[in-house]
Amino acid sequence: MSDKVVEKNKVVTFKCVILDENDNIVEKNDMPMSYVHGGEAGDFLEDMQVMDGAKVGETRRVTVSAAQGFGERDENLVIRDKLENVPKEYHKVGEICSFQNDKGEPMSFRVESIDNGEIVFDGNHPYAGKAMTFKMTITDIRDATVDEIGSGLPAENQQGNSKAH
Repeated sequence: MSDKVVEKNKVVTFKCVILDENDNIVEKNDMPMSYVHGGEAGDFLEDMQVMDGAKVGETRRVTVSAAQGFGERDENLVIRDKLENVPKEYHKVGEICSFQNDKGEPMSFRVESIDNGEIVFDGNHPYAGKAMTFKMTITDIRDATVDEIGSGLPAENQQGNSKAH
């Protein structure tokens, strides 16, 4: 086992499980994710301070509010229409549909429900409006390179890097 610990300017790699407010697993990601600890990559990293002092194999938890995590629920992103006005390929609950907004930008909506001849589309993230807990198990810790420290991003996450992981 490694004697390295999570501290500033270390690249930390971890696997993550996302839990709801009742500690039920809602998402499990077996693909490792990495970040530069103590880096400048935004608000997300403030929550990652929970990793300070952890070693490979340790698990840490952080709970984030809706605003910090997946955002507050926006009822303006819930659209109702008559089922007859919607193409048949979208007549399935859970189906993901792509539409364009008034500015021509693509937006994804999920078919939330179909009832009494009405279909409801929801453009909110499924976890929007909910506090979520991230349970992270550290799989690797290494020293960050000068470039990684400068950018705040691990080499594999830097734009233009085609290195596959």
